[in-house]
Amino acid sequence: MPNLASSSAPAQLAPVPAQRPLHRALLWLVIGFLLVAAGLVAWTLAYLRSQTIESSERLTQSFAQVIEEQTSRTLQTIDQRLQLAANGLAQLETAGTLNEAAAHALLQAQAKELPFVRAIWVLDAQGRIRYDSDLGNIGISLADRPYFQAYLAQPQTRFYLGSPVRSRTTGTWLISAARPLRTADGAFAGIIVAAVEPPYFDKLWRSVDLGADSSIALFRSDGTLMMRSPFDETAMGKVFSGTRLFSELLPTSPAGSYRSNSAIDGTLRSFAYRTLSAQSSLVVVVGQSFERLLAPWRQQAWLAAALVLVMALVTLASVRHLGQAWQRQQQDQLTLQAKQQALQEKTSVLRLFIEHAPAAIAMFDRDMRYLAYSRRWLLDLGLAEQALAGRCHYDIFPNLPDRWKQIHRRCLAGATEKCDEDPFARADGSTDWVHWEVHPWRTGAGDIGGIIIFSEVITERKRAEAALRASHEQLRLVTDHALVLLAHCDQQQRYRFVNQPYADMFALPAADFVGKPLRDVLGDAAYTVAQPYLKAVLAGQPQEYDMALPSAKNGTRYMHAAYAPERDASGRVIGFVAAIVDITERQQAEQQIRAQLDELLRWQELMVGREQRMVELKAEVNELCNRLGEAVRYAGEAGA
Repeated sequence: MPNLASSSAPAQLAPVPAQRPLHRALLWLVIGFLLVAAGLVAWTLAYLRSQTIESSERLTQSFAQVIEEQTSRTLQTIDQRLQLAANGLAQLETAGTLNEAAAHALLQAQAKELPFVRAIWVLDAQGRIRYDSDLGNIGISLADRPYFQAYLAQPQTRFYLGSPVRSRTTGTWLISAARPLRTADGAFAGIIVAAVEPPYFDKLWRSVDLGADSSIALFRSDGTLMMRSPFDETAMGKVFSGTRLFSELLPTSPAGSYRSNSAIDGTLRSFAYRTLSAQSSLVVVVGQSFERLLAPWRQQAWLAAALVLVMALVTLASVRHLGQAWQRQQQDQLTLQAKQQALQEKTSVLRLFIEHAPAAIAMFDRDMRYLAYSRRWLLDLGLAEQALAGRCHYDIFPNLPDRWKQIHRRCLAGATEKCDEDPFARADGSTDWVHWEVHPWRTGAGDIGGIIIFSEVITERKRAEAALRASHEQLRLVTDHALVLLAHCDQQQRYRFVNQPYADMFALPAADFVGKPLRDVLGDAAYTVAQPYLKAVLAGQPQEYDMALPSAKNGTRYMHAAYAPERDASGRVIGFVAAIVDITERQQAEQQIRAQLDELLRWQELMVGREQRMVELKAEVNELCNRLGEAVRYAGEAGA
């Protein structure tokens, strides 16, 4: 460990000798050669990349043509099958054998010829199902379906392919293909419809190997997605009219190619599109992953880059070998200077940190000479602005107790000691309380170089703790001799404090209440009565009420309780204080008075009734005497 007390300016780094002119010229020559070679390789790779893209685009266009022909033939097959079914129905009608059963058998046979057709049905001119390859649908009106409305809007329409919809019965996706039915005079007589299953196109298109991340899609010219491979259920029937294909390319040319990120899965692809020859309202779009198209070129690019890199490494290794000796010499010199400067900087930072640390810190060598110390150390030890660097601690404090010297020796031997509260006698006779720790510090070789002492005067804290204890004891003394039962509870209705009368009420030590829930102490019955008032006070509303509280010591007692909310600095309710007065004697006195009053009222009612009856009897006697002609016996009485 360096002497932190010493103050010296950091040594300046020696200037690095200039490189030899020959070495510099050779280095620039090699760099120039490598740059030219890299430029040529880059130009070649760029040319090969453009050629790869053009070749791939032509291949994609070829795929698009093949798939367009496949799709056109499939749609033509569907159209032909609908025409055959219509002709078959016409023949049955001409022969007079057309009925629901015959039509069902004919349509079912036609549907089976095409594995990708789910069902075939016939609608009359009003849009009602007249015949169906399925059972149970005759008479149902489908006049609101788009494929029927299309013929009402444009009667000249021949073959119509509708948007994909999900079947209401099976839940599968279907595309409606329809042809019109006409009478002998050419009038509209209805349509014949086939339900085509879109997954068939996925199976058909997968026979063409486009590679990974490729896609094939069938769109209507308005941008509606009819089918896509790989199948994406969430995109079926959506309209992509805003994409470049439908807004820019298709209006100008029925076939072409372009490069774009897929509007469905976001993959960058090279696309080729072609309008179907059999259905000009449909367009097939074939896309090949741009990443896959460039895969062969990338292999060539990596190979070329590896060759350039090997050539560069070999060349640079040769140059490095020529200047290796010079570099080692310069590196050793720079490393030594850097270590010296770093050590000086660390020493300066450590000294500054210790000096201005808010705690009392001192660093000693093995002979207990000061290496560094903080200003707080000088203040706490009453050393004013003395310069301690290099001085022995025992010379500054010649009367230091042997206890401290023994601690120093143990820590210099590798121990670590501390004390949280240690009395320290001052020269003026006063005593301070100190928290201290002593740790050994080690050199770079791992040997103990000395000790570090951390100390903190905690006298004020000890006084504050004593004052707080005295305050708590005084508060406990006052509350324990109060005639009121006091309790302090938190937001969770757990006790934080009770006074002695409260504890005596439940025959428990006061310390046992802390942390207990109110319900456990009050009991279910009393807690049920108090619960509404507890909720109200924890909501911030003071409460007062009377209650009967069972006491383990004196039986049931009648109490008057007052609750006041406790709030923190922000006004949030964090608990409440309860003041409870025993009103049992008052309650008993009131009950006795009410009982006596009830007894008096009963006697009053009885006496008043007797007097009234005597008056009535005297009146009856007087009336009887009057009837007998005798003198009245109770003169002056009522009724006399």
